[in-house]
Amino acid sequence: MPCNAQPLSPEKMEKDYAINPPRHAEKAYQPRQGDQFPTLSTVPTTAGASGQVVLLVTTIYNKPPFGAAEAQVIDYDLLVRYGGGTFPSPEVAQKIIVNYPQVVIAGTCAGTTPFYALVQCEPHSRVTVRVLTGGTKAKALSREDFNSMGGVL
Repeated sequence: MPCNAQPLSPEKMEKDYAINPPRHAEKAYQPRQGDQFPTLSTVPTTAGASGQVVLLVTTIYNKPPFGAAEAQVIDYDLLVRYGGGTFPSPEVAQKIIVNYPQVVIAGTCAGTTPFYALVQCEPHSRVTVRVLTGGTKAKALSREDFNSMGGVL
């Protein structure tokens, strides 16, 4: 499912990215430092009753040069199920996502960094984030956590 990415100022992204509920999915993709595949957070975010997940995407240090970036919200529990009951290695996760994209990808979001997008997921489902663009990072938060910790979109 595609997302509607909305721009954020670097200052607003700095403030919003600092929202850290106890468990949240967050990951950076750094191919120059050895990442062989787009990376997945091994810690899930749990969507709240609304099912909305706020996806925040920016450069590694939220500093220029800003540019095009892409990230995905992935169904964490399906990765575990297709991974044989445990969270899969990066190689196995890559194969699962390639073989079952219509099932495991909750949303693919692209835009110019820094940006946010709202991804509709199943209420109370566990999701993780996958960064597709090198030199960027992403964080997924339930809309409820985001709002309760001071985030305003």
